[in-house]
Amino acid sequence: MDYQKIDGALSAKLESNALETESIPVFLRTVECLPENARNHLIGLGLNPIGGNTVFAVELSKHQIDILSGQPWITSIRLARQARQFGLR
Repeated sequence: MDYQKIDGALSAKLESNALETESIPVFLRTVECLPENARNHLIGLGLNPIGGNTVFAVELSKHQIDILSGQPWITSIRLARQARQFGLR
């Protein structure tokens, strides 16, 4: 796991008792010019890397985060915050 690419909140989540199969909502940031293998990997995750997008929202397992953090075309992985419904506390 390349912790230099992972934000503090996600790092804490990964260090907690997160199960290998638990889905963790994250934002992936990639380089602008993705190589073919990177595009195929993102497509395999159900993402659409066409059109110049460099930020993707996806739910990943701890194992998937480990693999992606080691890829040179991933620049950062951040924990996605759960949005609160308007008017609720």
